[in-house]
Amino acid sequence: MEPVRWTSIPKPAYIDPERDPATFNDGAMFMRLSDELIFFGGALGNTPANPKVPPPQGSWRYSLMSKSWTKTGFRGQRVQRIHVGSTVRSSKGVGFYLGGSISPRSDPIYNAVKDAPTYIVSGLVRLDEEQLSFTNESTVGMNPTGTITAGHAALIETLGREGVLIAFGGITAPPGTRVGFASVDVVDDNVHNAMDMISVYDIANKKWYRQPATGDVPRWRYTGCAVAVSAPDQSSHSIYLFGGWGGSESNSDGNVYVLSIPSFRWIKVAEAGTLRNKHTCHVVGKHTMLVVGGVRPTNRRVWGDSPDTCDDSSGPFAQGLGIFNLRNHTWLNTFDASDQSEYELSSSITDVIGGTARGNATLTEPAKGFNETEFATLMGIKAKLVTNTTPSSPSSSSSSSAVPASASSNNNNQKKKKSSQKPGRTIGIAVSATVAVASALGIVIFLLMRRRNTKKEQTQGENMTSDSVSITEYYSQPHPEMELDAERSAKMELSAETGYSELETRKQVPPGQNRPLYELDSRI
Repeated sequence: MEPVRWTSIPKPAYIDPERDPATFNDGAMFMRLSDELIFFGGALGNTPANPKVPPPQGSWRYSLMSKSWTKTGFRGQRVQRIHVGSTVRSSKGVGFYLGGSISPRSDPIYNAVKDAPTYIVSGLVRLDEEQLSFTNESTVGMNPTGTITAGHAALIETLGREGVLIAFGGITAPPGTRVGFASVDVVDDNVHNAMDMISVYDIANKKWYRQPATGDVPRWRYTGCAVAVSAPDQSSHSIYLFGGWGGSESNSDGNVYVLSIPSFRWIKVAEAGTLRNKHTCHVVGKHTMLVVGGVRPTNRRVWGDSPDTCDDSSGPFAQGLGIFNLRNHTWLNTFDASDQSEYELSSSITDVIGGTARGNATLTEPAKGFNETEFATLMGIKAKLVTNTTPSSPSSSSSSSAVPASASSNNNNQKKKKSSQKPGRTIGIAVSATVAVASALGIVIFLLMRRRNTKKEQTQGENMTSDSVSITEYYSQPHPEMELDAERSAKMELSAETGYSELETRKQVPPGQNRPLYELDSRI
């Protein structure tokens, strides 16, 4: 077998922002039509040739054939440059960038704000790679705040009409809240997006669900990686999770876990690996997970690069690459590209969900059942009366939760979060003509009340922390339009008093208060 040969992509030095791409970290790279790379998002790296101020908003394309760079040809909604989101890509040429943050090193306007912090944003950016078209979809209902950064996401293409996104872990806070990625920034459990409450996005219907998970629930973490593979008969789907940082070396591990769908069971399938974060994972061939990049975190150094976090010349990540066999759950030193045998389930998985290496899973629903028959159907299970009738979170008409925000707990080793979520409304399954009439009446009342209060209840999340302020507290006019939109952000002016970007419609914020930088969901 011929060894892999490294090559590089030439990139011109940054001189002209319209001609030369700057170097960005923590963004996304997509493949277009097998001969072009698309670069989206990121924050300025510390390379000597980089500019001090982020260049104007925009994405870049690199042609593998002509070896040339261009930023032209993009269409659709103009989105702001965000970073530290989660990237997935479908085989049909659609890329997704979930959540993320904005900082002075990503946004040219925000860069002018003195001592501006990094703040979390909501939204799901969708890229049609063939059309080079961006759209922004809502994350209301994904979790109590509708945000996630440095989290984990995977795509199962065979569920639903267009596939489903699976998301968990990472950092969450109300939109506009300051966030950080050092250990000291994640001490508070309130910023932990749970590992035992899984967010599921139906791509075709643009709807979010939430489902509790049980089993060997991993300790909370961020900046790990995840990939998805399915059993040959599609009776189960395995989300593999590796690495990430849990706030300290003692709270982190190098284990590999599987979240089995549709049973929503966590299973620990490999132990005692190397601590790693800020890496990415990819399925190569049909049963190999390739881990690319990342650093070895320590209690002294987590986010930045330094000699003590870099890889040495030996070990499983000798050249910044890790190879994991998804069939027998072992780390390898070589990869055989000619091996195109199918993925099969290891006994460590079938011992929990039943069936064989080829599929036939017998455990096909969560421990306490699905909360919605609609969600069960999406997961490939015939709709039936669910065992848990906990109300859904009333987030919006276009996206809702399968369980309320207050039902989320972090995991077996985490404290339960406090929630100020308002009670949801649930339409019960009709068991008699009387109940059916009552349900219909309830729907009418519900719709009338929702119509009356639509503008009043447009906040992205209701579970606010002490560092955030409710958007209705300081706004007497409709929300300013700030959702990942480069054109609208040009309307912003700087406030000398607070140091934050603000719109002219915004009221004065009392001195000393944090100003939440809210963005609106894609429906506005």
